[in-house]
Amino acid sequence: MIMERKIEVGTEIRRKICKMFGVTSKTVSNALTYAGTRGESDTAKRIRKVALENGGRRMVYCPECETLFDSEGNLKQTFPNGAVLLLDKRSGSGIVTFKGKEIVKYGRVMMSELEDIQKEAARLR
Repeated sequence: MIMERKIEVGTEIRRKICKMFGVTSKTVSNALTYAGTRGESDTAKRIRKVALENGGRRMVYCPECETLFDSEGNLKQTFPNGAVLLLDKRSGSGIVTFKGKEIVKYGRVMMSELEDIQKEAARLR
């Protein structure tokens, strides 16, 4: 699943950080939202540290999807776009359907692949 992480702080703390580091509000925003390479600079890391020290809260946002496990240990995830991911615990196989049609079939799904499969299912239109 595509998860976004960020650090939430109030406006006053953001202003304080801008002054403290001599940076723009966009730089602070990039740091607090871990935005690409800009969000991974040494300055961004220091900004996050100061934000947390001043009451900032780490937050993770992820797309909602219904996840069911049946008595056989199978997994069924239904995404807001209507895509469905079915995983068979015994065989390790998986299938993604969309609008009633099979989109892709997997022979042996590894846990390391699951996030990518979920992302693809969530992106279907």
